[in-house]
Amino acid sequence: MWGGVFSTIDCGLLGLRHKEDAINPIISGFLTGGVLAFRGGVVSMLKNGAIGGAILALIEVSGLAMMMLQMKSQQREAERMQMEAQEAARFAAGKRKSALEEESESSTQLK
Repeated sequence: MWGGVFSTIDCGLLGLRHKEDAINPIISGFLTGGVLAFRGGVVSMLKNGAIGGAILALIEVSGLAMMMLQMKSQQREAERMQMEAQEAARFAAGKRKSALEEESESSTQLK
């Protein structure tokens, strides 16, 4: 029941706001908690709405934190790979230079 009400409200908010951000699930959690506590009265609706909104806020914040950690990890990996590529390019350039120097030495020795 909770999931159906939540999804309906979340999709409705997406249609109204034309945005898919962290605010929609939090508002949806608040409204879902309130709707499901309708028979308990206004005070019950507000308490359950606050609990629903708080739970969804925690979920959204933890999701954002995990995403940021993953992005930092990917950024460090990309920087490491870039440094390795630069080192490989320097090494290859050094080998080419050595090969050219050897070739020029051997050609001068033949003369």
